[in-house]
Parts: sequence; structure tokens; C-alpha cells
Amino acid sequence: MKKLELFLVLFASLTLSATSFAAAEEHDAHGGGLPHRDNTALFPQPKADPAKASAPAPAKLLEPAFSASVSGEAVTLKWAAVPTADVYHVQVATDPNFKWLKTDDHTVKGTELKVDGLEKGKTYFWRVAGWKNSNMAATNKGTFSSSTFVTK
Repeated sequence: MKKLELFLVLFASLTLSATSFAAAEEHDAHGGGLPHRDNTALFPQPKADPAKASAPAPAKLLEPAFSASVSGEAVTLKWAAVPTADVYHVQVATDPNFKWLKTDDHTVKGTELKVDGLEKGKTYFWRVAGWKNSNMAATNKGTFSSSTFVTK
């Protein structure tokens, strides 16, 4: 008799569970259901700051002009200020892919940089990008503006 009683209890329990589950689905289908818990008070979510999501604009290169001839072993590179940039990343190389760097400075605060130790009769490639320290990592550096000059 015990097996029959156990079977009936299990059967009744399963029947009640299935009925409750079906009733809950019916209730949810008609806009009912449990209210959504708002855990943002307990776990605040970060808010995106649009001001930190846009990279600085490209710098306008001023001197030396594209393909200009420069006398001597030094040159002063000049560019227009980028309003949203805190500092500038300046590179000078002997190849257009910037593999063989002569200068690589990430901390230029002004809008010019003097580069010494240039060899006569060589072509140099230079580029400048604005950098905004407070930006998100993906947008803290702007696009490089590039140019070239020749020493004589």
C-alpha cells in the first residue's frame, strides 16, 4: 500500500506543478507576471560620455610644406592646434611606413617640434596626431596627418 500512496502523492504533486506552470504562462501572456527587478540601485551601470567617445580631429600640417627642401641638419615641424587635443604624437622616419623612426614623441605639448641630427640628401616622412588623455582608450588618439620633406 505504501507504494500506491507514494505514487499518488508524486502524481498529485506533478499535476499541481504542471497546472501552476501553465497558469503562470497564461498570466504572463496577458501582461501579467512578476514585476522586473531594478538592480541598478544595487549595481549602478556606467553611463557613456559622448565627449569621451570622439577622437581628436586630424592636425593641419604647416611647415615644412609637402616635399619642401630643407637646409641643414635640423628642422622645426609646425602644425595647427587641434582644439580637443591635450598633447600630440609626432613621428619622423626615413621610410613612408614609419618603420625606421628618427623621432617618436608622444608628449609634445605645443604645436611645433625641432628635430636634430638629420642627414643631408635624404627624404624624411613626418606625421602628427592629436591625443586626448581623458578619452576612452579606443578614441584617445586622432588620425595621423602625414607629409614629407627633403634635406639638402
